[in-house]
Amino acid sequence: MRRGCAAIGYRLHRHAGRPPAYGVTLNAPGDSRITLSALDSVIVVAED
Repeated sequence: MRRGCAAIGYRLHRHAGRPPAYGVTLNAPGDSRITLSALDSVIVVAED
């Protein structure tokens, strides 16, 4: 990841159709572990 960027969450494709979060997890506990697939996404904020 580049300087000035921060990962704030992720989206699991397999849960994309499930309300209310539609697969999105923000601010996950730092000690949690997940395995992402090629269809999953990391949510990143960055400065321009």
